[in-house]
Amino acid sequence: MQIGYLLMRLMLGVNLFLHGFIRTLTEYGLWMEATLPTFEGTILPMFLVEGFLYLIPPAEIVLGAFLLLGLFTRTALIGSALLFLALEIGHGVRHNFGDMHVLMHFSVYLWALLVFRKSNWLALDNKLFASS
Repeated sequence: MQIGYLLMRLMLGVNLFLHGFIRTLTEYGLWMEATLPTFEGTILPMFLVEGFLYLIPPAEIVLGAFLLLGLFTRTALIGSALLFLALEIGHGVRHNFGDMHVLMHFSVYLWALLVFRKSNWLALDNKLFASS
């Protein structure tokens, strides 16, 4: 159970971290230019969409790094769930229903990681916040 938890936490951490890091490193502007127009004509104000799009990669980097380290694990999992919820809403308002199932899969991973947090044995949380 502990090894399975560790691997699942690391997989999600790598996914988030690399998503944000590579996007920031290589294609931030191109991604913004391609994504922003897909929200035109939706119920969301464009200034909010643009602001949120700027925040996604840094949020992915921070949340992914915390999950990789096992630091503030509970908070990182809840933050990830909220990020994925916002992304789910974004897909919905754009009528991009074909990709919404991918985010639903992430919700199952996040649920499992939250529920089985007691199996989070190899984590900085245990070293830094262990009760005496």
